[in-house]
Amino acid sequence: MTHGKPRLTVCEACGISPVNHSKQYISSGADSLTSSALYFTYQVKPLQKILSLNESLKRLCVRTVFAVAIWLGVIKLDSNIPTLDSTRTKVVIDEAKKLGISVEQMIFDGRRTDRFRALVQGKHIYFESLPIPDGRGSLAYLWMDDKYLLKKFFVRHSIPVPFVQSHTSLQDIKNFFDNPTVPRTVIVKPRFGSLDRHTTTRISTQNELERAFVSAQLICPQVCIEEHLEGGVSRATCIDGKLEGFFTADAPYVMGDGIRSIEELIREINISKPDRLGDVIVSSEIIGYLSRTNFTINSVPKAGQRVQLSHYAGRQFGGYTREILPTVHPDLRAQIERAACVLGVSVVGFDLIIPDPEQDPAQQKWGIIEANSLPFIDLHYYALVGHSNPAKALWELWLR
Repeated sequence: MTHGKPRLTVCEACGISPVNHSKQYISSGADSLTSSALYFTYQVKPLQKILSLNESLKRLCVRTVFAVAIWLGVIKLDSNIPTLDSTRTKVVIDEAKKLGISVEQMIFDGRRTDRFRALVQGKHIYFESLPIPDGRGSLAYLWMDDKYLLKKFFVRHSIPVPFVQSHTSLQDIKNFFDNPTVPRTVIVKPRFGSLDRHTTTRISTQNELERAFVSAQLICPQVCIEEHLEGGVSRATCIDGKLEGFFTADAPYVMGDGIRSIEELIREINISKPDRLGDVIVSSEIIGYLSRTNFTINSVPKAGQRVQLSHYAGRQFGGYTREILPTVHPDLRAQIERAACVLGVSVVGFDLIIPDPEQDPAQQKWGIIEANSLPFIDLHYYALVGHSNPAKALWELWLR
């Protein structure tokens, strides 16, 4: 078995999508200041009207600039779009073709960009990655990527979320677990960011907490400490307040037989796994995760004992994925759709943790952990099992 880094990256804490730490730190700090101000504005109706007008003017300016640049020939358009790096955009453009919607890619200075123009019912629209309509809910898009503010907002509306605190100093969390009101097991993550970069799960000691805090603060000045919820990570995509996709991703795991070590069991699952599933490669992240659950790579789990190997979930890490939109429990569906309606956004992807999305949520401990203003809807198309079509629902927003 190969030990070492699971992917070519300069930072294992960044996972499969490494970023420049300094740039990300500055960007996240600026995002925090901006989102806090915009969240305050969002709560005050007179200020909300001013902000809404400002956003409308910004969108009008962007459309005007693009239209003039195309007319002058500064930006060129090409309807023969080659293979795209982004599968999120690919599923959108593929669905547009099925619906008879013309999409052209913008070319600037001879280079293809990630911006597009579509012709929908005689009207040109411009978009980046996803054609999200202007208007309803646009103000919430300005702050809802803030993991801390989102949970504060949902608590006010009685939508399930885990316990959360936000801190900027290591000194703030000294003796954290001495407080009887905080959860006994927590997750530490940057307040801003995606793809689980510098996120540490299953923390139950002060030393682990402080190490995880230092790691998270490498890319964001503000660090969230959240309650650890049990269960797989799911992505629920809502369009116009309706659930249009529900994707679940398991983290890689082994099932003990009382004989073989975890390392031997990993070797076995790598041999027998489906082709579309990535190998489980032993890394420092896996070794660290196992240590926080009182295992080592040489431990021999009991027969029938399931041992999770990592907090990363999905096919590329060796975890199974399913698209289960038709079988999501109706009460969970209603809660998710209410969350989208409370935010008032036309398109949103919620990350949530729940042990079994097909069973009654009232009988489970679960919560929404993030909202994504530009969700990866391609997840719903490439699961190992199942398929839904949120791109069609997205274009139908424009068509109707």
